[in-house]
Amino acid sequence: MTKNKSNGQSKKIWNEVPSSEYWNPETQNESIEGELIDIVEGNFGKQYAIKNLENGKIILTPSHKVLQSQMATVKIGNVVKLVFVEEIPNVVKGRSATKMYKIYIQEEEKEEEIEEEHTEE
Repeated sequence: MTKNKSNGQSKKIWNEVPSSEYWNPETQNESIEGELIDIVEGNFGKQYAIKNLENGKIILTPSHKVLQSQMATVKIGNVVKLVFVEEIPNVVKGRSATKMYKIYIQEEEKEEEIEEEHTEE
């Protein structure tokens, strides 16, 4: 909040919260990438809010158990890439297939590596 100088009262400033999209991959190698900004407890488990760094959109992942277990070590603030690999049919009739993913975490280049690149040129 900022102060309104004319009468000393507070003036409210509102910032729009970007809407989120739900990611439900269906095509092999479909992916999303961005910064993990929140972990939400949904009806069926954890969902991950990922902010696309190019357009600012927030994408919410499904609560798939495989995805939840793979994302267990990812921390808020990490830049990640989630890739849908395949769907494995369930052996139990009437149950949903299991979606398989690959998760990548972006690593920061170390200062030593950057210095080596500059000395080689």
